[in-house]
Amino acid sequence: MGLVGAAGLNFVFSSLMGRMLAPPVFGTLGVLIAGLLALIGPVNALSGGTEMFAALHDRFPRGRKRLVLPGAAALVWVATMFTHSTTVRSTGWFALGAAFLVLLAWNRGALVGLGRFQFVGLTFVVEGAARLALPVALVLFGFGLEGASAGLVLGMLVALIFTEVAIPRISTGTSEPLGRDVWIALLGLFALGLTQIVDVFAIRLANPNASGAYVGAASLARVALFSQMPAAAYALRRSAVEGPRRALKRTAMLAIVPGTVAVGLIELAPRFLLRLTYGSRFVGATGTLRVLGLAMLLGGFATILAQLLMGRGATGWVWSIIPVTCIGTVAIITLAHAPTSVAVYSLFLQGGAFMAIGLPALALLREESESGGVLILNWRDTRHPQGGGSEVYVEQIATRLVAAGRPVTVFCAAHDNAPAIETRGGVRFVHRGSWRTVYWWAFVYHLLGRLEPHDFVIDVKNGIPFFAPAYCRKPVICLVHHVHEAQWSMNFPRWMARGGWWVESRLAPRVYRYTHHVAVSESTRLGLIGLGVPAMAIDVVPNGAQPLEEVAGKAPAPTIACLGRLVPHKRIEIVLDAVTGLRDRHPDLRLLVIGSGPWDERLVAHARARGIEDRVTFTGWVEEDTKRRLLSEAWVLAVPSVMEGWGQNVIEAAACKTPALAFRVGGLEESIRDGLTGILVDRVEEFEPALARLLSDPALREQMGTEAARHATSFSWDRTAYLFDSVLVGLSTEDASVRVLESVAVVVESSP
Repeated sequence: MGLVGAAGLNFVFSSLMGRMLAPPVFGTLGVLIAGLLALIGPVNALSGGTEMFAALHDRFPRGRKRLVLPGAAALVWVATMFTHSTTVRSTGWFALGAAFLVLLAWNRGALVGLGRFQFVGLTFVVEGAARLALPVALVLFGFGLEGASAGLVLGMLVALIFTEVAIPRISTGTSEPLGRDVWIALLGLFALGLTQIVDVFAIRLANPNASGAYVGAASLARVALFSQMPAAAYALRRSAVEGPRRALKRTAMLAIVPGTVAVGLIELAPRFLLRLTYGSRFVGATGTLRVLGLAMLLGGFATILAQLLMGRGATGWVWSIIPVTCIGTVAIITLAHAPTSVAVYSLFLQGGAFMAIGLPALALLREESESGGVLILNWRDTRHPQGGGSEVYVEQIATRLVAAGRPVTVFCAAHDNAPAIETRGGVRFVHRGSWRTVYWWAFVYHLLGRLEPHDFVIDVKNGIPFFAPAYCRKPVICLVHHVHEAQWSMNFPRWMARGGWWVESRLAPRVYRYTHHVAVSESTRLGLIGLGVPAMAIDVVPNGAQPLEEVAGKAPAPTIACLGRLVPHKRIEIVLDAVTGLRDRHPDLRLLVIGSGPWDERLVAHARARGIEDRVTFTGWVEEDTKRRLLSEAWVLAVPSVMEGWGQNVIEAAACKTPALAFRVGGLEESIRDGLTGILVDRVEEFEPALARLLSDPALREQMGTEAARHATSFSWDRTAYLFDSVLVGLSTEDASVRVLESVAVVVESSP
């Protein structure tokens, strides 16, 4: 009722100012008011944030930072008062008014959270009355535009003082933040508010002579927008307390009924409304008023949906409304010149904003109606030509989560070996985009609700993460296999390598600062800590291994195997050079390069340049059975990588009784037990002699192979999945999280 009363008084204000001020002056006042209205969305979000804080903590959220904006606005106001331009001085008053508006929203939200509903309703009426009486008095005394501006702002100051008197007095303040979601929503609601007033700026720039009539029509049309503000306030609170689906019915009634009445009056009697409000000045703006009435109705619906989403902490719509606002603003300012065309562009812009927010709202409602599972975002799958150990880990976990009753969807890049959508092992795979665009497609599909309802998101960070925390309100787990510092410069041009490393080492830790992490090895955990991830936010869940089965016998001729993606940081060239040096000692020596990747042609050329092309077999991507047979035939697995998060290929070879030779880096120090299941070296010069030792000593190979097979049995995908599922369960509640993380730490530390 307070909002309704304030809206009525605001209507009277617009009517009187339209009659008392000359049309160009009224047009300027309309532009200044439109600038102030751009803050309506953000201050509503701020009001909702303080409301939730006060309701949760039962106290007023104080803080010195809330006084920074008024202080800055006061400086702007003082500076403008020394000018001779009425427009500049009026702008200074509105800058001060913006600060008052923010403080009012802060106070009102907190008072509502404390249960002072009637008082807050009264403040709306007091503000409306003061904002009407003071401008009218100052204009009557001959102060014109500046008087109207000053009176409007002083009226807001009256309401601000009114709320300050009601604030509970406490001896100490609080430093608890309002929450990241509130501040992200502020950005989105500012963009949404801009779509609702940019047309006024556009007409002022393109056609100043017509701006007065347009502002008059726009002021009336905003009745359709303001009539839905009670629904927006209700949507945020009810969505937070009851959920979007339960809040939707009453929210829709509060929005549709007054919105339909307002638009009905505008469509049926536009001339009457214009004459009633402004006399005979702007009666020619009936067509503009009708179009803007529909535009503001859509704008009101978009605002309500944004508040509905904010009530559940969903912020993905922010990143969809921003491009709509940017494109629409440029289009209106550059293409629209006549009042009718500006109004039509505004209608299309409001429709775009409504769609941009409506789609994620529909996805949220669908999510609320069904039980969810797990969504995994990983840019490859095991059938991808560049698939590797990371993908094995993901799919082994996924199949076991499905078997345990959790629906799982894996979103990854498209490739020739898989259809767009498929189900394997009970896991739903969605393939879209390339390695460059898969991240964008994941955002779009999530926004449209096409990734199935889910309770958790596993965001696999292969250098570049999917930034799921920026658009998904569900708990996100960032799965990291290793830190890619050295690999960037080896795989990309210098400028791209610097950009990629900045994203991984600077941007991602910032975006994921509230996100739980899972590392596959202790070395990866230490790498994440080095990037700034809190140690308490990281669980180590090591890789598993397939149960030991009957394996084929070793090849009669000395055979070395390399398994993995063919990329620069795997450094297969080191093995090719070693084969070149050992071919005289072992005339029948063979090398199996198992896998594919962008580096394969270079490796073929390298083998040819060394004159060993007849000793090297490039198998390309192979099926699981073939891979296991080749690993069983190999005498040694060579792993010359510059970095590995774990070394899944090492454990796969170990299960086939094949020892490994690798450098002492990353997770390889954990997957290989130096001197027992394989050999670790520190320098490139040591690689070839160590390889020669393994090839020449059958007793050592057999001993290491037997110990490697025994070592592999200590790793189980069932155990890995159990630990990972424990992390998911632990994130459900804080108490359970503490217990599960402690138990996981005990299990991991006690494991071999």
